[in-house]
Amino acid sequence: MNIELYKKISSMHGPSGNEHNMKAYMKEALKDADEILEDRMGGVFGVFKGEKEGPKIMICAHMDEVGAIITDITKDGFMKITSIGGVNPEVLVSSNVNIETKDGKLIKGVISSIPPHISKDNKLAIEDLTLDIGAISDEEVRNLGIEIGCFVSPVDYFYVTENGKRMVNKAFDDRMGCAIVLELIEEIKNIKHPNTIILGGTVQEEVGLRGARVATPLVNPDLFLTIDVSPMMDYLGKPNEGALGKGFLLRYFDPGCIMPLKLKNYIISLSEKNNIKYQMFRSRGGTDAGAAQYTGYGTLATTLGVPGRYIHSPASMVDLDDVNSVKEIAKKIIEDFDNDKLKEILN
Repeated sequence: MNIELYKKISSMHGPSGNEHNMKAYMKEALKDADEILEDRMGGVFGVFKGEKEGPKIMICAHMDEVGAIITDITKDGFMKITSIGGVNPEVLVSSNVNIETKDGKLIKGVISSIPPHISKDNKLAIEDLTLDIGAISDEEVRNLGIEIGCFVSPVDYFYVTENGKRMVNKAFDDRMGCAIVLELIEEIKNIKHPNTIILGGTVQEEVGLRGARVATPLVNPDLFLTIDVSPMMDYLGKPNEGALGKGFLLRYFDPGCIMPLKLKNYIISLSEKNNIKYQMFRSRGGTDAGAAQYTGYGTLATTLGVPGRYIHSPASMVDLDDVNSVKEIAKKIIEDFDNDKLKEILN
């Protein structure tokens, strides 16, 4: 496992609609693919052909992170923002952020702290918050290249926990998935398989699975697997809703995608045969699989989940063993899946 890779890409700035840094990195990593595909929204994918004319397996992660966008600049040099994706305003209070200027420079600022007795109905709204870079006028802000529509993301503070078992940073949803895809790009060169594998990254997942809707028709995959991070509730005393350290998440149900029974049984069998730890997981949110399943006449689609604590915040946490279990089951599916397995699941 390449810890430096996980640090580098989770630290990148890239809210939904502003994924160009991650796309450039992903595209460079795909340079040895048999073919590179790009959609007009910003998704990028590499095609890796196997030894036979087997099924097309698309394995993706979304490159965007939750964040904010500037909606106003006041005469006193403060900025107002609105959220991009599911952001709890309380998470942003007093947090340090990066603003990307129109020239691509990152400028640091801080989100204001609002006393609870003056917030709306004692419940904080993102419109109550102010972004402060220390400027004294709107002219100073604009001269720095900041304007309405500039994107905002948390400042990165990556570290490995003292016991060496877990990592913490912003944007693990879904840069963990991206890192796993990037490692698969390297490892697929040494994997013998009969399939056509499509690896890459989608955009704008956090704002409605938008990128997957345009990416999957490029490929019309027989099997679509998205690698994504899901929130665990073990720290609230709810281990049945997922826990760190217990293996990848077999997402059998979420509001947007129900895993086909035969596909679920296939992944369980493959996991147990290869001693890969997994946990059954019912999610309250959706992933790109929910959009991909509508491709063509319908596509087999599911999520291989990375357990995560405190996601959609500047300090999410994942377990290294869980991350490795996701990568291992993805590799086994690449090796094992073929036309016969596809027919068995579809019939």
